[in-house]
Amino acid sequence: MRICLLSQEYFQTLAFGGTGSYVKNLSKGLAKLGCEVHMVTIAAEGMQSVFYETENICIHAVHCPEWSMTYQYLIFGRKARKIVRDLCKSNKIDIVHGNMPLLPDYAISKRDVFGKSIIDSVHGTYLKEREYILDEPLSSLKPREILLKYIPSLYVSKEKDTMQRADRLIAVSNLKREVTQLYDIAEDKIAVVNYGIDTSFFSPTRKFEEVGSKYMVGDSKLILYMGRFYPKRKGLLYLLQAMPNPILQNSKHSKHQNQKLLCQKTLLNS
Repeated sequence: MRICLLSQEYFQTLAFGGTGSYVKNLSKGLAKLGCEVHMVTIAAEGMQSVFYETENICIHAVHCPEWSMTYQYLIFGRKARKIVRDLCKSNKIDIVHGNMPLLPDYAISKRDVFGKSIIDSVHGTYLKEREYILDEPLSSLKPREILLKYIPSLYVSKEKDTMQRADRLIAVSNLKREVTQLYDIAEDKIAVVNYGIDTSFFSPTRKFEEVGSKYMVGDSKLILYMGRFYPKRKGLLYLLQAMPNPILQNSKHSKHQNQKLLCQKTLLNS
């Protein structure tokens, strides 16, 4: 099986988020199963345009300007479409796999991939994302997010077309499945495949003593939050709501007084 994956995020030297981690591990997993993987992504500095990262993973690196993420997004979509079209013409792939919502809708054209299957993994939708950023101050939003907040039709209509164009959709949680149904997508077209965790890397015992000696006192508990500070979108608000009230009140007479919430590089004493 020959599969073409598309994602702006892939190399950790660039802006790297959840989608990048997902695609990185997916490509490795497919390669282990014997699939030939073509990864179309944004190039890191000094990277050649086409090379094999491993025996079964061929990287198609798209060189984009770094001074504007919005412009980078637009350029990546145009160049990625040409790469996909050329791969389909030479009959080097069987499946085209996109990742929403950070992939421009025009990166994959039904006409360009005629006869090939299109799959999209839905990590979120612009429709739901807009709900999360409505209360966020403009100073905390990127240009793309500002447009989404005030002119949602620019994104939502194209997102619906992208979902309807795909032969199958992969929703990464049951919540995402509910959201995709708002776009009038047939239920049997959607498969729910939840995120997994690499327990060999994310383990409670990994460098625990090193972290504990720096941030913990005595028998205190440490809770780690990683992600951008969007309280609603990234779930930080739900984490705070789930913590016992004495922690948030910083009560010295509570059994929770030594618990701490570690947020990336910022430590909140509880």
